[in-house]
Amino acid sequence: MAFQLEVEYDFDFLVLGISCHEKDYRMCWMLNKALDYGLEWTEDLEIQLSHGSVYFPMYHYQVPEDLTSIYLIKNRVASGILLPELKQMDYLLKIENNQTEHAKILRTIRKIPHVIGTFDVEVNGLKSKDNLIFE
Repeated sequence: MAFQLEVEYDFDFLVLGISCHEKDYRMCWMLNKALDYGLEWTEDLEIQLSHGSVYFPMYHYQVPEDLTSIYLIKNRVASGILLPELKQMDYLLKIENNQTEHAKILRTIRKIPHVIGTFDVEVNGLKSKDNLIFE
C-alpha cells in the first residue's frame, strides 16, 4: 500500500499586479521612493516550467517594525511567465503578514508616473498560485 502526502498551503498574503514597462531595478527604485521601502535585489526566483528552469528577478524588504515581508517579482521574462493567468501584469508585489493599509498602498502605487495600472490579485483563484510559495 502506497501513501501519498498532500500538502495544502495557506495563501494568506496580499498580491498586487502592477503594469509598468520600466526595467525591474527602476521599478524597485520607484516603489522604494514612493512607499519608503528598502527593497533590495535577492536571488532570482527559480521556477520549473515545462521547458526547464526559468529565473524571475526578485527584490525583498523586511519591515523593521513588524513581521511584514514585501517582495517585488518580475512576472514576465523572455523565457516564461510566473503567473500565466496574469500575463498582462509586468510585476507582482507580494506582501506577507500585512500590517499596512492596503488601500493606501494601491493609491500610492497608482500615483507613480510610469505605472500604467495596479490591481488586486485574487490568489485563491489562480491555477499557478503555487509559484508564489517560496523561502
